[in-house]
Amino acid sequence: TDVGSAITSGSLDASSSTIGGNVNVLGSLVGLVGATVNASGTNGGGTVRIGGDYQGGGNVPNALRTLVSDDTVIKADALLNGNVNITTNEFFRATGTFSDRNEITASISTAGGAGGGSITILHEGGFPFIVGNGSINGLQILFVPAANLSLVNSIL
Repeated sequence: TDVGSAITSGSLDASSSTIGGNVNVLGSLVGLVGATVNASGTNGGGTVRIGGDYQGGGNVPNALRTLVSDDTVIKADALLNGNVNITTNEFFRATGTFSDRNEITASISTAGGAGGGSITILHEGGFPFIVGNGSINGLQILFVPAANLSLVNSIL
């Protein structure tokens, strides 16, 4: 089956006053240009998949290339408590506190709620990169290909 391209520059809003919904931007070529993706919820963020599923799994297409412009915003915040899930095949960056070595400058928010919860970021990028700037937020993390990060009862 041939898979087409998915390019958006608008707003994809699955936020909720309870638990955020799911947002999938999938295709052989995926682009977010000046886009806003919001899957935040009071009691848990939803799941955001950009360009595919973790390690190419699942039954969704996985992008050959993903482009995210620097004015794109992706949010899957747990506003009070609950879990957050973001899966990407090429990138992760949160503007102001994190810097990556993949030259992605989009803003990605994965704030955990004040009441606790977990934040899971799954990355399938093909090469390692570092997020975090210890001089700004005291936290620096090395992501390796196909690695994941789980933060439990933490607020980013």
